[in-house]
Amino acid sequence: MTRIDKLIDFYENAIYPLLPLSSQGFIDSDRFIDDDTMMVDDYLQFSLIHGVTIPEEILEETRLQILDAWDPEMTERTLGWLEKHRAKNAA
Repeated sequence: MTRIDKLIDFYENAIYPLLPLSSQGFIDSDRFIDDDTMMVDDYLQFSLIHGVTIPEEILEETRLQILDAWDPEMTERTLGWLEKHRAKNAA
């Protein structure tokens, strides 16, 4: 199982059930078009908006995945969500 597959498995099993149906719908559409980067970005965005805490080790693993394989625009966007999660977790 690749790094991205492990991350998506975590997000789908631990985070997805905690999100409202409207947010799940966006994630489902990303899954349907096989857009893993946008799906992870949406998990970060919607979990932050809806107060779902993501453990630091998952945030770090996500950061490593982003830096390793994503296009520059998505990297910048998703790193922004990661920083917001870390600030929330530190508060």
